[in-house]
Amino acid sequence: MKYLVSCGCSWVEGYGTSDKKNRLSTLMASKYNLEDINLAEGGGSNQMIFRKVTEWINNNKDKVNETLFLIGWTESTRFEYWDDLNNEYKKIDVATFENTNKDQYTKEELKHWEFYWRNYFNEKVLLDNTNRYILSLSRILPKFIFFNSIGDLKNLTKKHSPEFEYVYNIFLDKSWEEFCGGRYSELVKNKKDTSLYAQNDGHPNDKGNEEWFKHLLKEIK
Repeated sequence: MKYLVSCGCSWVEGYGTSDKKNRLSTLMASKYNLEDINLAEGGGSNQMIFRKVTEWINNNKDKVNETLFLIGWTESTRFEYWDDLNNEYKKIDVATFENTNKDQYTKEELKHWEFYWRNYFNEKVLLDNTNRYILSLSRILPKFIFFNSIGDLKNLTKKHSPEFEYVYNIFLDKSWEEFCGGRYSELVKNKKDTSLYAQNDGHPNDKGNEEWFKHLLKEIK
């Protein structure tokens, strides 16, 4: 292997670390003397992960067989769309939109969009899309490590689409969030240990990245 291509949301990008040299991908690349190619992006979706990784593969066909792919899948409620006016991809989180952004729209506009949120962007549809992205990349990538950074993809799949449950046989045994003790806000609320998180941040700190890295090493064959 010569390259490490990582992708995910803010957790894989390295939010919460004191320096990017302490983030998961850099630790992994340094350990195996690989070039650290981090495609992760804060607020990124699983749709974005699939797009960025397949774009990288398409543009680097000569490197694929010498590359280890490290993918931290995120919450399925996120997705992206192409903004033609600004010529760029933009992010949406269904949960955030529903809870905080409604005051931007008139009642008529909200009524119009309710049909789409209910039928095209509901939890099951977005989760099924995520599982298709995961399954597709697992067939494309020659060497990879998959894990769930945040969210509860496996249990949500068990609830909504059990036919996709087998997809998670290729994942690490637990999510990064579980490894850190659970959701940061809940740990703070219940006054539990948050030593693997950056203070008042909700992302893994230097220690949280280092301990997760050590856990990942067990998966390297």
